[in-house]
Amino acid sequence: MDKKKFLNYIIMVIFLLLTSCNNNESSETEKLIKKDIGYSNIGEENSGAISGIILLNNSPVVGASIYMGDVLNDENGKPLATSVDRSNAPFAVTDDFGFFSINNIPEGQYGVMFSNSPEVYLLLYPNEEKAIIVDIIVGKEFYLGELNYSDLPLN
Repeated sequence: MDKKKFLNYIIMVIFLLLTSCNNNESSETEKLIKKDIGYSNIGEENSGAISGIILLNNSPVVGASIYMGDVLNDENGKPLATSVDRSNAPFAVTDDFGFFSINNIPEGQYGVMFSNSPEVYLLLYPNEEKAIIVDIIVGKEFYLGELNYSDLPLN
């Protein structure tokens, strides 16, 4: 076998190996996505949790901070505003798949907040004008599912 054919063969083998490795990573992401949206038991006695996947045009948003912001309600219990003190708010950073998980959240109502810059934004459900406000329940994890945005404030 001449040198050029041998190099082409090596490149093809490396390509096939890399492609098969990526397929394994995709299956891990698919496992996360196939998880049922809503609450599941986590066995915590004093806190709850939240998780989800943040995507931008079907691609993972990597390294973004997700915070749990305090919700201010009106006299009827309807959310009016959210705020976050980043120095002590529960938060997580999205991984290579856009996945985040925040544990040990005290029971209560929270706004899911996004930051990939100095600013923090209240997340809306994709393609809707509805803020993501969740009730954290002791002993439960709320899974938001896959949130696929067409636009996010990225720096």
